[in-house]
Amino acid sequence: MKNRGYVIVGHDATTKILPNARVKLVLEADFEMRVYRRVKQLNAQEFGAIAKVFSDLLKRNVDSFDLVLETKKVATIINTSDLSIKQVVARILSHVLWVKFGDNNMLHLIIFILFVFVYICVLIF
Repeated sequence: MKNRGYVIVGHDATTKILPNARVKLVLEADFEMRVYRRVKQLNAQEFGAIAKVFSDLLKRNVDSFDLVLETKKVATIINTSDLSIKQVVARILSHVLWVKFGDNNMLHLIIFILFVFVYICVLIF
C-alpha cells in the first residue's frame, strides 16, 4: 500500500488498519445534527422511527466511546455539523494538500496556495 492512495472508512482505520498513514481524518458531527441527517436520510416521519434513530445513534456513541477517543488522539477531526458538502470536501482536500506540501516540493506549494484561494472563495460565496 506504500505508493497508492486509499480511502478507508472506520475508526479502526486510524489506529489498527493503517496506523502509519500520513493522512488520518475523522468526519464528525454534533449528535443532534447526526440524528437530523439520519432522520432525513430515512425519510422518517413517525415518532417511533425518529425515536429509534435517536436510540440507535446514542447506543453507537456509547459502544464506540473508547475507540473514538483513541482515534481523536491520532487523527485530524473535521466537524461537519455546520458545513456544506462543498466545504467538507474543501477541508479534506486542503488537509491532504497540506500534508503533501510538507514534502517541500515547489509544485505542491503552488497547488496548495491556489487551493487555499479557491477554498476561501467557496467559503465566502
